[in-house]
Amino acid sequence: MGERSTDVGESELGSCEMAVSVTTVTLVGFSKRKFPLERGNCFGVLTEKGEEYRIVNFAHENWEEMLKRGIKTPVRILPISTKQAIIHDERIPDAWYTDRWCETCCPYELLPLPQRLAHERARWNGSEVSVGDTITRYDGSKLPDLRTEEEIREAEEARDNFFKNAKVKESTGATFANLKNIQKVKFTD
Repeated sequence: MGERSTDVGESELGSCEMAVSVTTVTLVGFSKRKFPLERGNCFGVLTEKGEEYRIVNFAHENWEEMLKRGIKTPVRILPISTKQAIIHDERIPDAWYTDRWCETCCPYELLPLPQRLAHERARWNGSEVSVGDTITRYDGSKLPDLRTEEEIREAEEARDNFFKNAKVKESTGATFANLKNIQKVKFTD
């Protein structure tokens, strides 16, 4: 199942390479309840040729889980620039790839078209403001709340239950009262 031929192969989009190991990983905490995860930590890989690439379409947690489940390295990647690549391996089911590419690791011009269009709409409606070349600030209060009354009630209950069960340390300066003031939080599973 997890074995593959050593043939690198060509994609319609360019020359593929073979990733043999992970080089770097970000350290953001993500819940690992059910795989594949939609979002996770970014990571870099080393190829058989000694090149290093940041992977922009796959979470590190999914990489680790896929190896546990029998997919063996090397894994086929498709470089999309001199520093970024996407995993593009026929042995990995589509659900394991992320539809939303990492916006920290991937230059804006390389993001998928739907993702770039979403940013453009956010700039037009004023909910996204660019500060300099790399910092983007979001203000969701400029968007209409299209949730139903039931969805709003469920989100408020989830928020209230979260804060009832949360252990907030006084050293953070946060209190239950000021944390509870978070508005329009929509929790999804």
